[in-house]
Amino acid sequence: MSLSEKSTGWKIRHSLWVLISFIFLMHWASVLFAGFKAKKKEWIFLGVGYALPVILLFFVLETDDTAAASTLENVVIGIFLLSWMAAIITSFIIRVPYLNIIVNESPYSPSNAHYKAESTYTKRVDSPMLKDVFEIRKEIYDLLQNQTNITNGILSEIEPVVEKYISNIKKLIEQETKLEKTYKQAQANNYSQKIEELLAKMSKTSNHALKAEYETTIEKYRKLIDSYTGLSDQIELTKLKIDSSIASLRQIKMDMLKLSQPSSTLNEEEFFNSLELKSVELSTYVDYLDENSQFLLN
Repeated sequence: MSLSEKSTGWKIRHSLWVLISFIFLMHWASVLFAGFKAKKKEWIFLGVGYALPVILLFFVLETDDTAAASTLENVVIGIFLLSWMAAIITSFIIRVPYLNIIVNESPYSPSNAHYKAESTYTKRVDSPMLKDVFEIRKEIYDLLQNQTNITNGILSEIEPVVEKYISNIKKLIEQETKLEKTYKQAQANNYSQKIEELLAKMSKTSNHALKAEYETTIEKYRKLIDSYTGLSDQIELTKLKIDSSIASLRQIKMDMLKLSQPSSTLNEEEFFNSLELKSVELSTYVDYLDENSQFLLN
């Protein structure tokens, strides 16, 4: 998401630290806060630099009241006032870059709600494949954040396509989990054994109505067995699709890495078109799977 998409209220809330620069003896804290929050060393050094005149001012005020001390005090006060003004100006200058850094903060930061939601999701769907997907996703986002060789327009379009692609992989993993659960329940019911038991009972009775009911029930069990045979095949197909999708995701990461190289011969538009095509193909498959697997899960 870009800064222009954020509301005015959001920008104001995340700019309140600028007001600290107007506070007497605390002006340095605004730049220092922004530096630590945005992880910008140069801003941290500036904040420390603006704090030094404050420390020096306290030291000078403790000296004896002599002519030399008075002159030194005036000089230090002048430096302090200049540093105060500089801190205010600096705070306003770095405000927009700070907001851009915050709005593009990695979704994998431990303090980020999105990361927490993913952590909860990973625990709910205990899948090593899902953990691999999130790890590759993190690597892709790290590459995106440090990307300087891709046109900004295409760069901004990559993220939603990657998100859509990963969302569909998650759906496939959820589908595979549901299919596996249903298949295990079918195995636990042991319909083949139930058919044998009903056939044995049917051979011992001469009641036509009862025999007809046995036959009806046996036929239903046989259809269930056929369905669960299809379910086993569908599970295998889904697993293969998950594996191939994760492999494609790794390829996306490798292509992103190539694009980050100044000497890259990879065409960025071709890369994006290929990425979009992969996403559309996977979306189509997931939609098809949703439509054709419901009867297996019911």
